Amino acid sequence: LADFATAANLYRLRRSRQHRKPGPSPRIVQDCMLPHDRVSSVLGWVRSHLEGPIWLLPILTRTENPFGLQPGRWINLGIYLRHPGSHDGVTAFREELERRVVAAGGRKTLHAEVVDPAAYLEQTVDMAEYRQLRHRFAADDAFPDLVAKLNGAH
Repeated sequence: LADFATAANLYRLRRSRQHRKPGPSPRIVQDCMLPHDRVSSVLGWVRSHLEGPIWLLPILTRTENPFGLQPGRWINLGIYLRHPGSHDGVTAFREELERRVVAAGGRKTLHAEVVDPAAYLEQTVDMAEYRQLRHRFAADDAFPDLVAKLNGAH
């Protein structure tokens, strides 16, 4: 399995898949970083809307990091579930999640499925570092650039 599950093979598999139709997926695939002492309100709200396992990973940051988090104790809240509602319900859920995460002093982190406006991405992500990482891990030809993807390019 270790020989198969390489970044190159996963990118090759990704390139071979046909693109899905545009629009939000009924899946919620999102990681959020929250201060450890403010997780409960966001987690309670998520649990009241979605059923299934939710990833909680404690993280201690001591120095600056690519996520722009201050040193301290954080919890990565990982949501990888199907939303039971319509596409409009998925969009509303994502927007409310963003509002609650920011209100709790946290932030969303990038994931495989990005649905944020391009302007938001450019304000919250170090785009120079993002492009260096894309090049380093041979993602330039495997995945569309996030800003291009958000502007409708596939």
